[in-house]
Amino acid sequence: MLVEVKIPNVGESIVTARILSWRVSDGDQVKAEDELLELETEKVTISVTSEATGKIRILVPEDREVAIGTVVATIEAEGQAAAEASAPTEKAEEQQVPPPAAQEAAAEAGSGPSPAPAAASAEKPAEEREPSRAALPVLPFPPAEDRPEPAASQAVSRPEALRAPAREPEAPRTQGRETAAVPLKTGQRKVRMSLLRQSLSRRLVAVKNETAMLTTFNEVDMSSIQDTRRQYGEEFLKENGVKLGLMSFFIRAAAVALREYPEANAYIDGYDVIYHDYADIGFAVSTDRGLMVPILRRADGMSFADLEKQIAALAEKARKKAITLEELEGGTFTITNGGVFGSLLSTPILNPPQSAILGMHSIQDRPVAREGQVVIRPMMYVALSYDHRLLDGKQSVGFLKRIKELLEDAAALYRG
Repeated sequence: MLVEVKIPNVGESIVTARILSWRVSDGDQVKAEDELLELETEKVTISVTSEATGKIRILVPEDREVAIGTVVATIEAEGQAAAEASAPTEKAEEQQVPPPAAQEAAAEAGSGPSPAPAAASAEKPAEEREPSRAALPVLPFPPAEDRPEPAASQAVSRPEALRAPAREPEAPRTQGRETAAVPLKTGQRKVRMSLLRQSLSRRLVAVKNETAMLTTFNEVDMSSIQDTRRQYGEEFLKENGVKLGLMSFFIRAAAVALREYPEANAYIDGYDVIYHDYADIGFAVSTDRGLMVPILRRADGMSFADLEKQIAALAEKARKKAITLEELEGGTFTITNGGVFGSLLSTPILNPPQSAILGMHSIQDRPVAREGQVVIRPMMYVALSYDHRLLDGKQSVGFLKRIKELLEDAAALYRG
């Protein structure tokens, strides 16, 4: 019995995947639950395991981009595993084959008139005779983030697209105008962009074209945060098993400010604004595959201990390619920290459909004026990029100033 190894469906918006590597060789004997291959999608990297024990035949080599549902290998299954793997198919076939009496009746009917149910179906309006989505092939539509997402109540079906014939996924096009292939010169090499990088490229260009993005800046005296970490850090580590870091202070401050400035926690949907009564805050993590933004669900209700544990766990999963699609989707606000790479000042780009993003930067000792005196303080520039269609100058500047105030009274933020 041959068991097919297919590219699994890992998310509604993902229609293709690239085979990064095969963990087995053609003709190997594999066992059920063995890891067969590693897949890269535009959002996550996943592993595909075997559903049966037997000899594997690889049909698609590494570094190929294929559509979801494509058969990339077969396993000549044996024993109980083969029976279990084939059971769903056999059951489905049993349900599709009519009983002998029904077959005889159909033979006697020959080419006579159609049965009543079919006639009744023919009398239905055209819109009610549309094929069900479940029966249609998976089509390589663009990812959902590249097109506006209508609200659930405004969702519109696209029968003309659904009736289009299935086709092989097209090779990704370069951003901007197409360029003719040029032979490589000595010292040059060509490397295909990862699906994640391709997705980021499309999203970044879309942000510039589809939003009115503007950035406002401020600076934060980090003395209070540093003092608070020194005062409570050792006790925090003993009680929770994680260090008291910087990011948790910024997330807590953002969660407070988002309640006071709800437009920063909203997004535009056509001519409507979708507000959130919760804060699902994403934080940018740099990985060898590119930038990922894990989401802290209901961050506004988390303690500092919960924040630090979740930050550490999600960052590790992102770097180890173990993060799931669910852990990357649905954020309402994002924080990015270019300071870990030495950035002094930058303009962060919006993470659509969100309307605002906060950028952290390097901490530097600088001379500042305090009560008529010049003193040296650890200072950080912070930036807020926002969609000016939704937030005006007063709201954006007020939001960033509120974050500054909260961070400069870090002890109260930590205890509160």
